[in-house]
Amino acid sequence: HTPEIHFTADTSLEEGARILSLIDQIQKEGRENQP
Repeated sequence: HTPEIHFTADTSLEEGARILSLIDQIQKEGRENQP
């Protein structure tokens, strides 16, 4: 059982939240860049 592949519910929730905030940021920037 390798320590690198070690997923818990907490880590996947954290990952998901980080990805969601990244997407949100990208969408905001996209709207600001539109004329």
